[in-house]
Amino acid sequence: MLKEIVEWYRHRWLKPDSDLLHAYQRCFNSPDGQRVIQHLLDTVYCSVYEGSDPTECVIHNARRSVVHEMLQLINEVPQQAPPSVPLLEEQPESPLGETYGRPLVG
Repeated sequence: MLKEIVEWYRHRWLKPDSDLLHAYQRCFNSPDGQRVIQHLLDTVYCSVYEGSDPTECVIHNARRSVVHEMLQLINEVPQQAPPSVPLLEEQPESPLGETYGRPLVG
């Protein structure tokens, strides 16, 4: 059992891989995912425990920490190569505001 705990601690502090970050973004950037996040923010993350039971307070804070970690993973940008953007060749403009043969607007 101790070996599993040591492995979990070792794994726990690693940065999440880009596949996991992409999965979080795919899941929670959808309309349904955004609705779920809004529900968690309203009912768990931004709520205040007003009772006097210390156990319930700990449970409330534990639930908030789970939502907090989800928000961190959603907002973390996956490490990936920057997108390749082809450069356009510069062409002289005509007095009418269009590039020869190609209008700039419309």
